[in-house]
Amino acid sequence: MKFSYNWLRELAPFPWSVAEFAERLTMAGVEVEHIATQGEGLDKVVVAQILKSDQHPNADRLSVCEVDTGSEKKQIVCGAKNYKVGDKVPLALAGAKLPNGMEIKRSKLRGVESDGMLCSAKELGLAEDAEGLLILSADATVGKPIREALALNDTLLELEITPNRPDLLSHWGLAREIAAIGNLPPLSRAQLLSEEEEKALSQGSPANFPVKVENAELCPRYTARIIRGLKIGPSPEWLRLRLESLGERSISNVVDITNYILHEIGQPLHAFDLKLLEGSSIIVRNARAGEKIVRLDGETSELKPEMLVIADAKRPVALAGIMGGQNTGVSDATVDILLESATFHPGNIRKTSKVLGVSSGSSYRFERGVDIELAAWASLRATQLILKICGGKVEGGLIDCRTPKANKAAIPFRHARAQSVLGKSLAADEMNSILKRLGCAVQSQGSSSEVTPPSYRGDLEREVDLIEEIARVHGIQNIPGSMALAASTTTKTSESFLFARELRAILTGLGLDEAVSYTIVSGETTKGAPNAEKLRLANPLNAEMDTLRPCLIGGLIEAAARNFSGGNAGVALFEVGQMFHANGKVEESTGLSLLLAGTRQEGATWERESARPYDFYDLKGIVEELLQSLGIEAQLQPLTENGPAEKGFGFQIVSNGKWLGFGGKLLTSLTQRVKIPTDVFFAQFDAAALHAGQKGFRQYQPWPVYPSIRRDIALTVGLEQKHQSIEEALHQLVKKNAEPKGIFLQRLELFDIFASDKLGTNRKSLAYLMIYRSPSKTLTDSEVNQVHESIKKQLREQISCEIRE
Repeated sequence: MKFSYNWLRELAPFPWSVAEFAERLTMAGVEVEHIATQGEGLDKVVVAQILKSDQHPNADRLSVCEVDTGSEKKQIVCGAKNYKVGDKVPLALAGAKLPNGMEIKRSKLRGVESDGMLCSAKELGLAEDAEGLLILSADATVGKPIREALALNDTLLELEITPNRPDLLSHWGLAREIAAIGNLPPLSRAQLLSEEEEKALSQGSPANFPVKVENAELCPRYTARIIRGLKIGPSPEWLRLRLESLGERSISNVVDITNYILHEIGQPLHAFDLKLLEGSSIIVRNARAGEKIVRLDGETSELKPEMLVIADAKRPVALAGIMGGQNTGVSDATVDILLESATFHPGNIRKTSKVLGVSSGSSYRFERGVDIELAAWASLRATQLILKICGGKVEGGLIDCRTPKANKAAIPFRHARAQSVLGKSLAADEMNSILKRLGCAVQSQGSSSEVTPPSYRGDLEREVDLIEEIARVHGIQNIPGSMALAASTTTKTSESFLFARELRAILTGLGLDEAVSYTIVSGETTKGAPNAEKLRLANPLNAEMDTLRPCLIGGLIEAAARNFSGGNAGVALFEVGQMFHANGKVEESTGLSLLLAGTRQEGATWERESARPYDFYDLKGIVEELLQSLGIEAQLQPLTENGPAEKGFGFQIVSNGKWLGFGGKLLTSLTQRVKIPTDVFFAQFDAAALHAGQKGFRQYQPWPVYPSIRRDIALTVGLEQKHQSIEEALHQLVKKNAEPKGIFLQRLELFDIFASDKLGTNRKSLAYLMIYRSPSKTLTDSEVNQVHESIKKQLREQISCEIRE
């Protein structure tokens, strides 16, 4: 936001140079983004008077002017239309280099010589927008440098005002802050409006004009003043130049005054043409369904019932706090006005502005919050300027509709606490003095105080806010740095940290890459996450980041999509991170997630025949290897609710009746949403449950010394028979028949599945290899055969199968 250095010094006469001023502001929390000195690049620009103007012989839109520079007459080709013969305008002479970088040279334009250029305010860097030439005052001296003629001796400051400080969005508010920072005399309202003027303008009963506020919650204060007999015309040069230097385009005296008050005091105002208000009344209400308004910028807005409008007896005439309507705007024909000065609810203005896609200087301030106590004073100040510049007469006193004043609660302030937080011993009197300079009412009570912030400091709510203000005004640079004594802690010895490191080591050893993703994800990618209510953000930045993740799958899906879009053929990822749940209360836990997708490259990159797509069994193998590495005995069981897994491809992981996680093949709808072209397989674990399921120790297994013996077993079963039940049965039979004899099953693996009509209807054949070994001796064929035959016989009886020989 732009501020005038000279204007600020008029309000708070500080003794600092521009550089020192910028440094003090920055150290006090108001960042200075840019400093610009007026008049730079105007060395060869002078005041010239137009003596003659003729149509260009070769261009309809150009004219040929003869101008007087004070020392000679020059011929200038000009494209503007807003001047007349006799006007005094800025002339850039040949050799001038304007602030916008344009270099002026003698040249021919469509065959006619032009010795310089007549300039607009924009070309001189005095305004962000301008229509036509800058017409100077009639008493400007011809030939005088434009810098002197316009008294361009100001410095403009671009400041970054944080959203919590709307009180600084005006020269008055910033000057008040400067006075507090520099311990200067406080500002007085009499600087802008003398007590006599204020008293004279405040006299009389409210004007006889109906004003009704239907929604006091959205409009806690609405003031109106009637001024008759105005003369609308151009603004005086001082007003026009001051506004243009701040980026405002001069429109007319009344409108310029309302914009001037906006920058001076920070209170948005609006002037209605009184005779254009239907039914001679003002109603502050919510819009009605189907209502529209043509704004002052010429655009039409379709209104919704939650939007607040200013209306007359028949229609909306302004978007409350944002922009007036074209149907009641001030024009050259205006004689009588109704001057509005009000306060609106920030949230409603912000929402309306966003929905309609329209913003203004007024909405910028109302969205952040305007002091309710400013409304009447700003109206008085604007009235004073209108009467002085535009003439006219006030009819009646101020119409003021407001909710009852609410007493602001005092904040308990402990001096010892402030010293502890600041890390510096400041006297209680000094701290109280700083708070008083900031406009707070301070009631000292020994070792503490009761502090009541002013109405314009809505950001001061807690004791720590007051402490921050003391640090800011006293000067952060004046508080010495010191090393705080604190107990040293580290997470590297915590069990959860060590377990997470163990998980990473195992999974990287299995060929997976670790991913780290955002904790805020799209709610769509968390579809079906079990036992978790989604924690959606109240005001997300976008639809892709609207939910605190209840699981880690969403982040891995996004990471996989980016890999595929970048040209990778396959990914194997895992992530260890925090998850968030809302089961009655918000909970945070650590999770582990795996994801496989695309092509698995088993051999070297040039061995294309070895590449194959990841499948369900790759996922199953990694899950089983992870559990085995952790020393956890667990079973994979079908999911009762598929969630994000395709039906028939989902499983849950259970150990001793405790749920460890789930996985399977990801829903195609989720993969298509992020344009992953292949099947995706995933698993999600509760890291705490995995940690708890680990055995306290792992028994050392020496390298086998004695040879093993392999035996195969093939059996025919019904199609509905599951491999898991057969596997469990074989382990039980080995434990019963072999282990008592010192023979142990080292490995059990399903190596063939075969189905054919030759086996019978709805029958299939499963073939298993079984590796037997003894830790203490070399097994003989007869020993193993005896045990193996017993297992086959009992298996036939236990699961109703046929053993194929």
